[in-house]
Amino acid sequence: MKRSTQLKVQGYMFVLPLLVVLVCVAVPLAQAMIMSFSDFNMQSGNRDHAFVGLDNYDAVVGQARFWRMAGITGWYTLWSVVGKMALGLIVALLLSAKVRGKGFLRSLIVIPWAMPGIVVAMLSTLLLDPVYGVVNAALQLAHVTTTGISFISEIGLALPVVIVIGIWKNFPFVALMLLAALQNISNELYEAAEVDGASTLQQFTKITWPLIFPVWLIMLILQLVGTIKEFDLIFLVTKGGPALATNVIGLDIYRNAFQNFRLGQAAAEGMILMVICLIFAIAYYRYEFKRTRTT
Repeated sequence: MKRSTQLKVQGYMFVLPLLVVLVCVAVPLAQAMIMSFSDFNMQSGNRDHAFVGLDNYDAVVGQARFWRMAGITGWYTLWSVVGKMALGLIVALLLSAKVRGKGFLRSLIVIPWAMPGIVVAMLSTLLLDPVYGVVNAALQLAHVTTTGISFISEIGLALPVVIVIGIWKNFPFVALMLLAALQNISNELYEAAEVDGASTLQQFTKITWPLIFPVWLIMLILQLVGTIKEFDLIFLVTKGGPALATNVIGLDIYRNAFQNFRLGQAAAEGMILMVICLIFAIAYYRYEFKRTRTT
């Protein structure tokens, strides 16, 4: 076998595992797409699922509650991502500083991210309990309130509480990735900046931020795509309540599919959510393509 042919075969062998994964993903994705255009209702008892065109999409988007869910999903995604990215950056900068016990602190912040979602939901529910919760006990000791606050059952508090829980659960991943990027920056750059009289803020804006920005941007896209379709944590803590105040699109997909058995509408909602995620991914790809061409 010629050398050029061997290289081609090796290249195909390296790509083969990814192609297998893509095929495994493409098959159920194609099935879901077909399902979104059919009258797939498990309660009807009809095995012949008729083609209904865009009726499922019209039924989903035409509902007023869909736009309310979209608004709740948007607010949840916005503030969750802002919190995770900001807190992750701050923690990464603190852990990269020359302080004692950095190894222990790095191990400590991984705990929320490593904990299963069900455990985080149970702990959060116990901590926020209006009668026995530690948070309410602390608020009463500080004379902030005289009675227990039902954080999860209050319409105005449920969504902010779920956002805070989500930030606490997921910010360590962002912090660890940014910390890895910070550790790849040469100390010689900072030493040269100090010789030139650059302040700490100038070192951050001129050295740190430009060098970690590509990693930060990747984390931003990953967090946007992951948060906008988040389901498990909200379901476990509030189940979309109270009064649908935390009812995101992911929860409605679950209800349509596994409670109301309207799999066609659930698939349509899933396709809409996938398109939104693809928009973020394509925007990132276009940015990276332009950046690599200019550098």
